[in-house]
Amino acid sequence: MTLLDVAWKNVRHQAHGYAAYFLSSSFAVWLFYLYAALLANPGLPNEPVTRSVMTAVLYLVAIFGLVFVLYSHSAFLKVKQKQLGLMTLLGMEPNQVARLVHYENGILGTGAVTTGLVLGTISSKLFFLGIGRALGLEQPIPFRFSLGATLLTTAVFAVIFAGVSLYGQFQVWRLPVVELIRGAVCPKVPPGFSWWLVAVCLLSLGTSYGLVLTANANTVQRRLLPAMGLLLLGTYLLFAQGSVACLAVIRRNRRLYYQRTNLLTVSQLVYRMHDNARVLFASTILATLVMTVVGLYSGAFNILEQQALRYSPLHVMLVGTPGEVGPERVRQVLSAHGLELAGEAQVLALQAALQHQTAGGFTIHTQGLVLPLSGANRWLETLLREPALALQVGQVAQLVDPALAGAPEATVRVGIGVGTSSGRAESHVTFPVVERRVVRAFNLSESVVVLDDSTFEALFGEYGPSHGTELYAWQLADWRVSQAAVHQLEREIDPDYAPGAGQTGSRQLTATVEFYDQARQGAGYLLFLGCFLGLLFFLAAGNLLYFKLFTDLYEDRRQYATLHKVGVGVDEVRRVVGTQTFLLFFTPLAVATIHAGVALKVLGDLLASASLYGPALVVVASYGVLQMIYLAAVGRAYTRALTAHW
Repeated sequence: MTLLDVAWKNVRHQAHGYAAYFLSSSFAVWLFYLYAALLANPGLPNEPVTRSVMTAVLYLVAIFGLVFVLYSHSAFLKVKQKQLGLMTLLGMEPNQVARLVHYENGILGTGAVTTGLVLGTISSKLFFLGIGRALGLEQPIPFRFSLGATLLTTAVFAVIFAGVSLYGQFQVWRLPVVELIRGAVCPKVPPGFSWWLVAVCLLSLGTSYGLVLTANANTVQRRLLPAMGLLLLGTYLLFAQGSVACLAVIRRNRRLYYQRTNLLTVSQLVYRMHDNARVLFASTILATLVMTVVGLYSGAFNILEQQALRYSPLHVMLVGTPGEVGPERVRQVLSAHGLELAGEAQVLALQAALQHQTAGGFTIHTQGLVLPLSGANRWLETLLREPALALQVGQVAQLVDPALAGAPEATVRVGIGVGTSSGRAESHVTFPVVERRVVRAFNLSESVVVLDDSTFEALFGEYGPSHGTELYAWQLADWRVSQAAVHQLEREIDPDYAPGAGQTGSRQLTATVEFYDQARQGAGYLLFLGCFLGLLFFLAAGNLLYFKLFTDLYEDRRQYATLHKVGVGVDEVRRVVGTQTFLLFFTPLAVATIHAGVALKVLGDLLASASLYGPALVVVASYGVLQMIYLAAVGRAYTRALTAHW
């Protein structure tokens, strides 16, 4: 029998121990191939942002694969130390033991790369469709097998597995036989706790929450770093000291402690929670990152419609009549695409240089539009459902963007200058502002002021031929389906217009759907990257606990075998193991949910100005379902391995 035969039999007979290592490695290969094939696909938009995000994801997958394979291989070597030591005592030379480890890793690596490539090829079509949908692409990304992506994936993971195998050989060579035979078994000291450290834990978490929840846009940056430091300290002490303290309180409750198998469960859980404090701490932080990142981006994705309507409240707006595209042509195109009109308005406007004289004596120069009172009210009431303005002769009203509503300088007078196009006006007319309405009245970024009709007619009669324009606007029954019509109109105005290339169209034609598509594409990249990182963090957190369980398997098997001999049944062992495993997996999830809830509350108030709890609940529920599925698989494999020789 050759060493290769021994390695193959070891992999076959210890499949339960290698399952997570193999499946996780296959997952990393599958993920890397998908993004490598996506980058090689000519259907992916050749935009700097898209390419940069996908390339960054590809590097992240490669780094994750290296770190994860290295960690999991080290965990399995620790489990196999006793077996390797016995082989050395039976006459195998250290070189042969190292080669055996190398062969086992080679078998698993070859299988993982093959499985990942096959699954990647099968699922790439669905993956490309999902990416195109998430990014809001007009044309779906076509399926195309990429030989370059296959070779790149094979080469990258061949290097990773080779490097991990060499590291494993070095680990085996440097350990003496005695250390190999002892393996991971070390005498354990009953864990204790300090009420002072428990108080520090509670104080750290409470202070961290307080710093974050009372922060505003001006103080959040200064408070973020100390709040994160206190959160990390409090979370670690929660598992290292707080869990032991809670279990000690339970042990004092004799009625609960001596009920059924609670004595065995709690007694062993004290050691597990204390020994696994670092793993539980890492799992909690990773789960917090998953929920916060995915919850934030999915929540922001859900409020994009509100943001689009804020920046472009008029569903379709035409300034002047550029070329052959006039209001009649816009109506024809909208009708041809089956879009129902909910409102229409037309108003004259005067392009002018505005001089805002503030209460502090400052003068701010901006370019803007001047509207007559009747036209502005028709615009506000018919299209925006806003109350009408009321002005006397010689008065002016100002329509202010909501983003500037809180400006500290209150405008008290507005000077309107018209004349040259350079902004240096030949004549000025100054009016007091009697109303400052906070409303985004137009899709353009210019300031908007409103004059009484008689004053406006006098100004327009003099400067209308050189600075006058007409504004047309249409409100649609459903602006979300107007993308095709708007793109057709933009191409008629500008034949070089390219939708999805980071532009929002011409200044002559603006539409809500263009702002929405651009924002959705940007949020799509972030949501896509957040979900991807969340998936990696979930996999890492789950496997940290998985490898820790199987690292302690041989010691646990010896303990439970002894208990079985004195009368503890298999069902009772399964109940104890199930309870302990459930707490090990879901305690980090519960703590992470609280951490993420606080973070999303603050982020929702500061960044999105909206509640992110709805999307966060979906994220928590999804994470819990995935964790439950993972727990069922891990618990079953662990219990089977624990009771295999009874």
